[in-house]
Amino acid sequence: MEQEDTRQGGVPGGDVLERLATVPRAAGEELRVELQAVPHGPPVVALRVWRLDEAQREGEAEALPRRARGFTLRAYELRPVIVAFVQALDRFREEERTRRLDRPFAEHRRQRLAAGRGSP
Repeated sequence: MEQEDTRQGGVPGGDVLERLATVPRAAGEELRVELQAVPHGPPVVALRVWRLDEAQREGEAEALPRRARGFTLRAYELRPVIVAFVQALDRFREEERTRRLDRPFAEHRRQRLAAGRGSP
């Protein structure tokens, strides 16, 4: 977990309670997943794309959230979204596994798996 970040930027009037993840993206952007306080309500999970210019990448300035490039999830929305993400991850893993097994050098591995010898 990263240090607490009290800058505002996701929910109007909401403070960041904790940054849960920072995922680098192309073109000087990053995706931030943050737990944010909401005035007069329970916290939300905010997913926002932040823009980093050269000064920000060098630590000389604060990053800024991009307009209309994010959303928040309420507590009751987390479970179905997480289930969908896990399903998507399973599909990506299966596609990767299929690609690896479809390589020419993997023919012997497919034969071993079919014979019940070896692990997937």
